[in-house]
Amino acid sequence: MDQRKIQDAIALLDHEVPRDGAHVKLHQYGGGPDEGQVVANEAGFLRLGIEFLKGAFAPSGHRGEAAAVEIDLEYLVTSDSSINFDWFERRAAPEVTPPNPAPRVVPVLIFTALAAGVVLSLIGFVTVVRWLAA
Repeated sequence: MDQRKIQDAIALLDHEVPRDGAHVKLHQYGGGPDEGQVVANEAGFLRLGIEFLKGAFAPSGHRGEAAAVEIDLEYLVTSDSSINFDWFERRAAPEVTPPNPAPRVVPVLIFTALAAGVVLSLIGFVTVVRWLAA
């Protein structure tokens, strides 16, 4: 991959696609972060893509962090957007969090407790029946 050619292509796109009239609305329509939508006009989608492409080569280090990059969305995102991004970070690899074992352990513990309760109840029932029969 020739990074110089890519940077030249990004600069050309940045020059050719006007900022005027471009708009993007970032909207969360539901209760969680997985319920969002991006509504934009053609120029808005193009400008959004250009700004993210520029982030791949932007100098890092603003806000005192080495991985933070400056991406300008202020002119693009509409004021009625319900989602806002104030931080963009470039990393070589995604940060992977280890899986939480609790969702797997809890059902096993509940099943074990119920099974133990059934077994102990049967032992107690058999013991009482034998005691009464003697």
